[in-house]
Amino acid sequence: MKRTTVFKQVFSLSLLLLCACLLVGSIHTVGAQSPDATNATFPQVRVQDIGTLDLRATEFGVDIQSDTSSIYLHSLGQGGCPYNCNNILLNPFSGEGNVGIGIENPARKLHVVGNGIRLENDGKTLDLQTGAAVDIQSNTNTIFLHSRGTGACPYACNNVLINPFGSEGNVGIGTEQPQAKLDVAGTTRTQVLQITGGSDLAEPFVVDEVNLQPGMVVAIDLQHPGQLRLTNQAYDRTVAGVVSGAGNIRPGMIMQQSNVAIAGAHPVALTGRVYVWADASVNAIQPGDLLTTATTPGHAMKVADYDHAQGAILGKAMSALDKGKGLVLMLVTLQ
Repeated sequence: MKRTTVFKQVFSLSLLLLCACLLVGSIHTVGAQSPDATNATFPQVRVQDIGTLDLRATEFGVDIQSDTSSIYLHSLGQGGCPYNCNNILLNPFSGEGNVGIGIENPARKLHVVGNGIRLENDGKTLDLQTGAAVDIQSNTNTIFLHSRGTGACPYACNNVLINPFGSEGNVGIGTEQPQAKLDVAGTTRTQVLQITGGSDLAEPFVVDEVNLQPGMVVAIDLQHPGQLRLTNQAYDRTVAGVVSGAGNIRPGMIMQQSNVAIAGAHPVALTGRVYVWADASVNAIQPGDLLTTATTPGHAMKVADYDHAQGAILGKAMSALDKGKGLVLMLVTLQ
């Protein structure tokens, strides 16, 4: 009896070892009539009907492969939201890893390497592509870009920000190489234009003068059409304006046509508020005084002879200068 019992035990153990050897390293195929194998452990599972679906466990991760044209991943969940709404969740918790498409080491929550991403609904498409630059295209008539933020200003005021930090690049409309923070190649239309960076309307001119400084008075250069020169005589009827930029007051708007021979580098204020170099050696200047050109090169002075000043008035003083030379705030009113 003892030998028979020992024999049975050895036979049973051998049979278990044989079954284990058959399972290790094998492919378990689940067909339409195959038993449930969810409680078994296999390095690879194949589901096969019209096509095959292979599920492999490798040292790099879980590998799902199919020889069909497409793999469908969908949910037929039921019950109350938010946990049973037919959702498909990939790494649903914030502390988990990233999802990659076309890449093995995704660096973001969704990292796609390929020709682009398309969103489509009711025949309307939005394509996000990369090449020489990021390209956003749509087959719709209009692309809406808006914010529905909530909370306290300044960070949640339904703003749409483009390059919000000062050190970043420019924005171009109608041009591929914008030269300013906003560079528009075409006509710009607006109801109200509010300028906060300067106080005068200027136009750049060529001024052939080595000692030219912001705030100096310039006049038409009779020898060089389209150019300007420093004034050097009193009541000069060729007076054209003041070089903008003195006293930390910059041009608010600069009018300039590109690719013309007369374009210059010195913005000359034609209207608005500027600081002008003035000479009060003869007559003190008070707010409200009319200013004209002085004999001191590039300087203005108070109008003393109103008949002589016709056509030579530069502007109206807005600050005082009791004596000597200095900067005077002036409202440019050429007449």
